Parts: sequence; C-alpha cells; structure tokens
Amino acid sequence: MADGSSKQGSSRPAWLLFALPAGLLLAGAMIIPLLLTFWTSVAEPKAGLGNYAEFFASATYLRILWRTIWTAALVTLVCLLLGYPYAYLMTLVGRRTRMLLTVAVLVPFWTSAIVRIFGWMVLLQPSGLINRALALVGLGPFELLGNLTGTLIGMVQVMLPLMILPLYSTMGRIDRRLMVAACSLGATPSGAFRKVYLPLSRPGILAGSVIVFVSSLGFYLVPQMLGSPQQQLLSQLIFDQVSSLLNFGLGAAMAVILLAATLLVLAATSSLTRGSSHTGTISLSSSNGHPTLTGRRPLGLGIIALFVAAILVAPAIILVPLSFTAEASFVFPPKAWSVRWYEHFFTDGEWIGSLLASLKIALMSAIIATILGSLAALGIVRSRSRFTTPMLMVMLIPRVVPHVVLAVAVFAFFLVLGLVGKVSGFVIAHTALAIPLVVITMTAGLQMLDERLELAAASLGANRFRQILGVTAPLMLPSILTAAVFAFVTSFDEVIISLFLQSPFLRTLPVKMFSSIQDQIDPTIAAASTLIFLVATVTITVSLFATGGRHAARG
Repeated sequence: MADGSSKQGSSRPAWLLFALPAGLLLAGAMIIPLLLTFWTSVAEPKAGLGNYAEFFASATYLRILWRTIWTAALVTLVCLLLGYPYAYLMTLVGRRTRMLLTVAVLVPFWTSAIVRIFGWMVLLQPSGLINRALALVGLGPFELLGNLTGTLIGMVQVMLPLMILPLYSTMGRIDRRLMVAACSLGATPSGAFRKVYLPLSRPGILAGSVIVFVSSLGFYLVPQMLGSPQQQLLSQLIFDQVSSLLNFGLGAAMAVILLAATLLVLAATSSLTRGSSHTGTISLSSSNGHPTLTGRRPLGLGIIALFVAAILVAPAIILVPLSFTAEASFVFPPKAWSVRWYEHFFTDGEWIGSLLASLKIALMSAIIATILGSLAALGIVRSRSRFTTPMLMVMLIPRVVPHVVLAVAVFAFFLVLGLVGKVSGFVIAHTALAIPLVVITMTAGLQMLDERLELAAASLGANRFRQILGVTAPLMLPSILTAAVFAFVTSFDEVIISLFLQSPFLRTLPVKMFSSIQDQIDPTIAAASTLIFLVATVTITVSLFATGGRHAARG
C-alpha cells in the first residue's frame, strides 16, 4: 500500500492533464471568441477606441447602461426580500413540507425560461388573470406588459431560484442552538435572529445577490418578450447591433463594457464571499435538532412562502389549460376545449423537426460534456499543482460571462469558421456551456470519495485508467448521472446562443418557441410548453423522492 501511495503522490501534477481536453474545448469555444470580441471592438470599422468613444459620448447609450444596472439591482433586492423568508421557512418545516417547497423552487428552475416568460405574457395581458383579480378589489386594469413593470416581474420570477438555493444552502448549516443560547442570555427571539442568525447567513446573502445581479445584467429574453423597445436594456442593444444592424464593432464594444461591469462586481464581492462554497445542491434532511425556538412557525412566513410559491409556479401552470383551447388565441380561460394544438405539434414538420434537433444536439452535448467535465473534475480534485485554481477558473468562465456576451463572441467566431447553422456548431457551443455544471457536480462528489480506495487498487497493480474505470466511475455513478442530466437540460433549454447559430434549416425547439411567440399567435406554443413543464415536474419529483434531495439542484 505504501508503494501505491507513494506512486500516486509523486504524480499528483500529472492528474491535471485530465482537465486538458475540457480546457482546450473551452478555449476554442469561449475564450478565443471572447478575446476576438475585444479585438473587434478596437479594430472595426477602423483601429482605435472609436466604438468606446461613441458609446460613452451617447446620452442614450449611457441611459441604457444605467437602466440595466439599476434594473439588475432592483431585481436583486426584490429577490432577496422574497427569497430570504422562503429559504428560512425551509429550515423550519418538516421533511415533507420542505420537499414541497423545494419542488416549487426546482420545477421552474428546470423548466424552460421561454415557458415561464410565455406564462407571464398570458397572466399580465390586459385581460389576464392578474388584471381581473385586481378588478375584483376595485383596482386596475394596469399596463403590465410592454414596459419595465413586466420586465421586473418576469426577471424576479426567473431569478428567484438563484437567490433561494444559495440562501438555503447556507441556512441549512447554521446551528440553531446558537439562537437558543442567545435567548438564554436574555436576548429576545427577534434580537437573537438579528444579531446571531442574520450575520451567519451573510455568505448566502452575498452569494445569492451576486449570482442574481450578474445574471440580470446580461439577461435578454425577459426584457425582449415582456419589456418595451423604449426601455431597452444593454443586452437587447447588443443583440440588435450584432444580429440586426451587423455593427460588429460597436456591438463588441458594448459586450466588452457589459463584461467589464460583470467582472467589477465579481471582483468587488470576491473577498466578501471567499471561504463559502455554494454549488446549488440542497438537502432535504434536517441538519439540526431545533426546528424553531418556540415550536411554532410564524404565520407571516407561511403567507410569504405561499406568495413566492405562486410566483414561481403560476406562469407554467397557467399554460396547461391554455394548451387545450379550441381557438387560435391566448384568452384565458378558454371558451372551448380541444386537443388540436397537441395534434398540430406532433404532426407539423417544423415543430417536430425543432424537437428532434434539440434532442439530438442536447444528447450529443450531454455525452461530450459529461465525459470531458468528469475528467476535468477528477484532474482538479486529485492534482496538487499550482495550476489547479487557474484551470478551475477556466472551467467556470461560461457561468460567469453574461450569455449575451458569449452569444456575440461565439457567433462572430463561428461565422468565420463556417459553423453557424451546423449541428457541430451547436454541439460545441452547448457542450462548453454545460461543462461548468458537470465540473461543479463531479467535484462535489469526488471530494466526498475516499481516495484510499484508488490507492488500494494501485497497490494491487491497477494502472490509473483501470483505477478510474474499475473503482472511481462505479462509485461516482450517481454524480455522473446527475451531471449528465444537468448537461442535457442546459443544452435543451439554451436560447440566446441558439438564436445566433440558427439557420432556416436548423432551429432548436426553444428558438422555434421564441419565434412563435414573437411572430404570430400560435397556441401550439402552449402545448409545447405544457409538455416541457410536465416532464420537468415529473423528473424533479421522482428525483427528490428517489434520492432524498441529495442531487436536486443545478449548479
């Protein structure tokens, strides 16, 4: 055993070579395009800083930049105010109730963003349920679509899971006996919460706030579908400059400015969040023996939780009855019922073609991402090289850079390589997007694996590949399957990059759904959305009950 251990220890740096294939793919699919985006911003239409000068000299562009920043800040604040009590209640309730609250968070988290946004379009329309409910109490109707109000509502709903998961991950580790001790020393329950619990939950607050703020800075779908052209955000402006006006120089400069703003936020908060790690994985098992201080749960928390759960699930649920309408309209409730739109979905060549394209691309991307990401995680965890941290940072680049920036970079680079409109282009881009989730999932699993089992196999003469295939892989099978599911869903749900890479002959299902919403009234979108929502619900529910919630959440 000693010889095997010595052999393993002496070759620690060589483990990092396992991360090389994933690193090379990310370099070719993401890093080089991002560098070329910067080059384009100072080289087109002529060399110099003219594009940046044009941006900062324009009052309109600066106003859009400011609107983007404060919209992201407002979304972050609202998500924190709603998400904190929800996550806190999850630590107080029993296992079954906690599972229901978790399903309410994870189902929209896994359900396509297009589905949720379309649900809000139905709910927020002038004759929608929200305006009708307001009319019952003598309010409204209000204009909730085509303005910043609709954008804020939609963005809060999409971002809420990204706030709740890090909060709950942190709160689940807090020993509630500390609050009991504070109360025994004379503190009131509210005082103990304010002076003990709130500071201890600070890492989750910071992590969730940074994730939501950074994600909101570059979010495109919600403002495009629920907002107004007169209240554009920077992501929409970048998209228009590149895809519609073909102004690659100015669009690239805007993308660099958005990326710089994102990196500044991350740099400013990195020291505050250092030392806390949040992979998004949550557990449904009780982590302490003191659910509450008094044995009672505040009624206000329950009301807030019901309100938040309604926000999370309503946009998807509303589409189920709408998918059975007999008319070509989005009026709710339907005046007549029919399954014609399901028939249309399964018989129309464009819808079926987009579904098959999405399944093909997602399956190929998931297989490649799972293999490369698992090897990269193995190399990162096992290596003791000084290059381990830089390699991990490379793996996480697609999760840090705003998607609209990545989309612009990938589109420009793939256009030169002739990969736009090709299955290979989609697979390369989607694989790069999925690798970080695989690395995060597999790293968490490998850190819990007893490395002495590999050393034992080495002492019996097994080489490194036999150790991996015969020992590590079987023990890591649950994590591998979880990572593969994450990779598949990431690819299947991807919209922004797919909008750039599409062609008249190759279009994924989310892109087809987006076009259907933008261009025409086609309730087939409700049928497609319902199918996606039901699959997500069944998958999450079965996964939670089968695994006890150990692998419930995505990156």
